[in-house]
Amino acid sequence: MKALLYSARYELEEQSDADRYIKVIKGSLEMVDVESSNIPLGKFDLIHLTSPISESKINEINEQNIPVILSAFYSENDPTLSFFEHNSRDNESKLMINNKNIGIFNKADLILVPNEETVNLLKEYGIEKPIKAMIPGTNLARFDFFRQDEKDIFYRYFKEDSKRKIVISTGVVNNGVADGFGSVIAAAKKSPNASFYYLGFTRGKKAITLALKRKINNAPKNVHFCTNIPSDILRSAMYNASIYLNACYNAPSIIYLLSAMAAKCQIVSRKNLMLEGYIENEVNGYLAEYTETLGILVRELLNEEIKPTIDNAYEFVKKYSMERFGSELKEIYKTVINNRKEDKLL
Repeated sequence: MKALLYSARYELEEQSDADRYIKVIKGSLEMVDVESSNIPLGKFDLIHLTSPISESKINEINEQNIPVILSAFYSENDPTLSFFEHNSRDNESKLMINNKNIGIFNKADLILVPNEETVNLLKEYGIEKPIKAMIPGTNLARFDFFRQDEKDIFYRYFKEDSKRKIVISTGVVNNGVADGFGSVIAAAKKSPNASFYYLGFTRGKKAITLALKRKINNAPKNVHFCTNIPSDILRSAMYNASIYLNACYNAPSIIYLLSAMAAKCQIVSRKNLMLEGYIENEVNGYLAEYTETLGILVRELLNEEIKPTIDNAYEFVKKYSMERFGSELKEIYKTVINNRKEDKLL
């Protein structure tokens, strides 16, 4: 059995959440002896789509009678690979499925989504194909807490004071908008003795505009805006961070969230439909709706005024190993392939 992990791009990028998700799938399948590739060459038994594609492409796939699994909503913070339309107004973002993607959903054999809430969302849009909620696997082995050399990479790279507490945020920078960066600045003002790092991934040639540059230059001195950093630096940042702050208004990065849990970061996040089933407020993380509350939670956690939830978050992510994810995918693949064969015989 061989699966094509098909995305809009063949070249996988280090920091792109969508591409990190593909790497998680590929690594999980390797653990259970399932061959896969992200390069569409050769013969495949199944295609696993991980981003929106053109209707002509999905028609071409269906004409080949190859089973199609579609993963949706796992990498929605990347606007170039999003199934959603993000309509922001008054600092609120309403999630709406892009109309051109409805046809793609209806031509898949099975749709995988992050949680039951997104199962219900697709049903509300009239999607009648089978839908399954599934939490991706996480490679816990990537975070070896006894590797001091791994931890030191962050401080050497950024020349940061090892005595300061670190708060990191991730987000996508697109068309002059760094999602959640304003909220990071607001939180940093409430905690001037900590260092805040916004680690962004840029999209498009005009990702950083003059207006955004002014915002970056006018940010407090304890705020650091960094883009497209190497994966080893990001991992080291998570090693050292006291808090992972998800301040994004758009759908968050599921993969980054689980990695932060694996790295034993304290989770503070803006409320979002995507996080249902992942974060239980005050149990394995803290959730807030507004920027002001996010900043207060960060300050109280840094000052040890409220109880951390790090251990519970780590216990949560431990349950979802890459091997478990691979085994689940393998069984799903077999079922979808067999169902397609039976349909062909009929």
